[in-house]
Amino acid sequence: MKKPLDFYNGDTAFHCLIHTLLNHGLTQTAVTNGVNHVGDLKKKNKKRLQIGRQLHAAIIKKICRNDVFVWTSLVDMYTKYGKIKNSRMVFDGIRMRNMVTWTSIISGYAWNGLGEEAVNLFRVMKRRNISANKLTMVSILRACGRIRAYQQERNCMHK
Repeated sequence: MKKPLDFYNGDTAFHCLIHTLLNHGLTQTAVTNGVNHVGDLKKKNKKRLQIGRQLHAAIIKKICRNDVFVWTSLVDMYTKYGKIKNSRMVFDGIRMRNMVTWTSIISGYAWNGLGEEAVNLFRVMKRRNISANKLTMVSILRACGRIRAYQQERNCMHK
């Protein structure tokens, strides 16, 4: 006898969402929610990353090619899994980046210990006249803290 679906179970609901997205079409809200669910740090595992990559492939094949919100969600998902190269590849492919897109990649670099890269991207962002928000600034502060900690560590090792 088949078990009834438990829609209060997050994983079951998530798998239903992915099935619906892949088989019945993609909408901005559904895709963004799906990608955000994949990137949920509390439930991070290899299976979810694999599902996120499948969702990424489906997004490329389907309608969402020019949707900055969907692509920004992918940038965020990859950075949460520590897949900075994947995140940067997605970021570089976004034609019309907004403040949220820039903040997402800068935050990802900062959280993954790549402070100098985060600061360099922030400089590029500012040169392109993209406004920073509070989260962008928090990410830059974190990046600067990482850089300073790395410099102090190097100084201690050379003494």
